[in-house]
Amino acid sequence: MKFLRSKRVIPLSILLVLGLVFYFRSPVLIITDASFGSLYGQRRLWFRNAKTSLELFRRVIPVMVYENTGSSQIALAASYASSSPRAVIFPYRYMDAAILYKEMFPESETIIMGGRNTFPGEEHLNDLYYVQSHTELDLYRAALYAAELCQDKDVLLISSDQIPDVYREAFMLGLNNQGFTASVIYSEQGRELPSLSNIGCIVLLGSPAAFLIDDLRIPVILFSWINPVNTPRSVKLIFDDSPWALAREILNSDMVEGEEIMLPSSPLLLLNRMEKILEFFEISPLLKENF
Repeated sequence: MKFLRSKRVIPLSILLVLGLVFYFRSPVLIITDASFGSLYGQRRLWFRNAKTSLELFRRVIPVMVYENTGSSQIALAASYASSSPRAVIFPYRYMDAAILYKEMFPESETIIMGGRNTFPGEEHLNDLYYVQSHTELDLYRAALYAAELCQDKDVLLISSDQIPDVYREAFMLGLNNQGFTASVIYSEQGRELPSLSNIGCIVLLGSPAAFLIDDLRIPVILFSWINPVNTPRSVKLIFDDSPWALAREILNSDMVEGEEIMLPSSPLLLLNRMEKILEFFEISPLLKENF
């Protein structure tokens, strides 16, 4: 009996030690606000936060601020959340707060999530880390799947701004690698769209609001943080470059202060919306390819 009790005590002791190590390791702080939470989904945010904490084996603590909070208050909120964090991740819109936080705590590992915004240049970063979405690779991977969805029809790529040639080349490379032979139509949000009668897939590199309608019968690929449950069945694939999607890759990457770090988004395939499941299994491994 003593032997059996000792066998039970040892695993419990190990779990206790691991729990203490997990709790007392320096946490990762992610600055966020209500607008992000409403778009991402509060329940989804909770689960992703727990998953990221387990992946990093350290606590990931969301630091909630109001959208109109001043930079000094945001920096102080981060300092109150933890006096010695492993890293602090700021969204691009709070760049001034990140710079101020770095000035207040020069030894901290301060990261800005730049998304698809233009790299501001080394002189503006003040020894911060700047994570930029690898849009070329994202568009290449989106094209691989768009080619399968189009079924010999055209593909429509919509962006919020003019699409640079390097992005078009990456997108075309992905299409060509899948044997795509139809046309590619490029458009910008705010302009009159072409007829959708011969469009087999829409790739949306910008605000998704215009295409989140229930009666759209054309498959859609989004670049967004939006909660999948708030999208219609036409949305088949979402590329997520949010802090929770990329935190593990960020902290495991070879970061250099004052330089941009290029990371691809995390693709989320909505399996319950896949009518052609065989094609999905054929294409899904390609989403991890480099170009």
